[in-house]
Amino acid sequence: MPYSAIAVANHFLDLAKSAGQEITPMKMQKLVYFAHGWHLAIFDAPLIKENVMAWKYGPVISSLYHGFKKYGKSAITDPAVDIVFNKDENGDIDIMSGRFITPRPDNMDSEVEDLLKAVLESYGRLSAIRLSELTHAHDSPWSRVWKGFSSRDVPIPNEEIKKYFSQLKSSAKSSENSVAEASA
Repeated sequence: MPYSAIAVANHFLDLAKSAGQEITPMKMQKLVYFAHGWHLAIFDAPLIKENVMAWKYGPVISSLYHGFKKYGKSAITDPAVDIVFNKDENGDIDIMSGRFITPRPDNMDSEVEDLLKAVLESYGRLSAIRLSELTHAHDSPWSRVWKGFSSRDVPIPNEEIKKYFSQLKSSAKSSENSVAEASA
């Protein structure tokens, strides 16, 4: 079951706080992107409901951009919020009923929890700039989709992301096998 990107980001904030780490908006974009990519490669299913967009400076999840842009280059200090509206008796949105909530992943299974912890452990120690460089690697999903578009609204298909992270997964397994064979 895919989660909202904001809920995943808020979970990363909780994990980072427990680990004594800080996350900037740019780093958050990359952490959620990497978690989504690894989830696609490992579980053959999307982690987040939203599209990852190819913007000039890399892959971006719009809700995260808008939810955390007020922090600029500073560390995020509070979770992102979302507004929820009730529907009236006709099924129309009642704009007067809006209320703010702090999204959290509902019923997160242990595999997803472990994945998010592993992503934070592996990528969280890297700078936002280094993470950005990784997303801009030759033949990355962003580089294949961007190709100089001037629009911010170029979606990166999940199939492209999955293919790329599946290749990373295969490369990692090959390296592990090589090390195991050399040690034998």
